[in-house]
Amino acid sequence: MVPTVLDAHPVWLMPRRSFDTVDAAQRRVSAVRWQVRLLAGVAMTAAVAACSTSTPSGELPLRQVSETVLTGGPVRFDYLALDTGQGRLFIAHMGASELIDVDIHAHAVVRTLPGLSDVHGVIVIPDKHRVYATATGSNQLVAIDETSGQSRTAPRPTPTPMGWPTTPSETPSGPPTRLRAPKP
Repeated sequence: MVPTVLDAHPVWLMPRRSFDTVDAAQRRVSAVRWQVRLLAGVAMTAAVAACSTSTPSGELPLRQVSETVLTGGPVRFDYLALDTGQGRLFIAHMGASELIDVDIHAHAVVRTLPGLSDVHGVIVIPDKHRVYATATGSNQLVAIDETSGQSRTAPRPTPTPMGWPTTPSETPSGPPTRLRAPKP
């Protein structure tokens, strides 16, 4: 027979604890936990205070580089996407239903792509020179060639007698146009 821990220390030989001893042990554990939480809070506060820098005048450490006049009026600019390689900033101007292409080196608007109903999200795929934008007003995804500015819109699915189509083959308007995402 292999000796175990229980054989070495039989239960009947272990000292019994009274309720007072158990309560005192729980209080000690609770006090240690409280101290650890307090120290963690103090450390976090010190870390945040050390990381925050404030200027004596209370101003932000930012500076204006340029001012570029945009088209469409000052209403509801949504998402931005930056192509650092080409130096282009794409701005989804939801209030004017247009996508604004800005050259960040020349500080000028290159082109404005109108007719994107409630354009919302925008993303740039630099490797493909492609920009994707969502026209939420018409429930469409628009693919834009970054260099020419020409756009292709994915066909909008139409409801079938059973409801909305779930696969591209169920779209009744002929073969579907598929927009492929880049491989990672």
